[in-house]
Amino acid sequence: MLRLSLAVAGAQHQRQPWLAERTPETGVELAGSGGRLRVLLYADDLALLASDAEGLQAQLDALQSFCNAHHLRVNVSKTEVVVFGLKCTAARWTYRGARVPTSPEFKYLGVTLHSTKGTTPEAHQRKAAGLRAAFALLARCKQRGIADFSLRCRLFRILVEPTLNYCAE
Repeated sequence: MLRLSLAVAGAQHQRQPWLAERTPETGVELAGSGGRLRVLLYADDLALLASDAEGLQAQLDALQSFCNAHHLRVNVSKTEVVVFGLKCTAARWTYRGARVPTSPEFKYLGVTLHSTKGTTPEAHQRKAAGLRAAFALLARCKQRGIADFSLRCRLFRILVEPTLNYCAE
């Protein structure tokens, strides 16, 4: 997985045919659907997904062409590759001639993804954030004199559960 930060938004409006057309065999296969997931986009964050080193380099080259054609720029200082599972230490990736560094983890939309630890560190983060939210809710209920159990449960579902469930799908 590669995380990039586009300096100018715009790629998300193109619906990503540029990547599928230029790199049809890349991405990660979606089990049972026959489809492939190549890119995650949110605002100016972009993550490329590939199942092998060659596929990721092909995606980087396609992204460079797309950015050149649409006058976009990738912030290479915020760009890194994370290899999940087996180590791929021999592979080197480049973007516009510059080497893209590898990293053991990265944060995407507030979720930490680790190359070898999976989602375990993020589960611990979700637990800690949920506890903070729950204790803050209890303190606020006490401060406001909210003793009604059904109201407290409703507030828990509204204020605490989203914190616990973030990115749990």
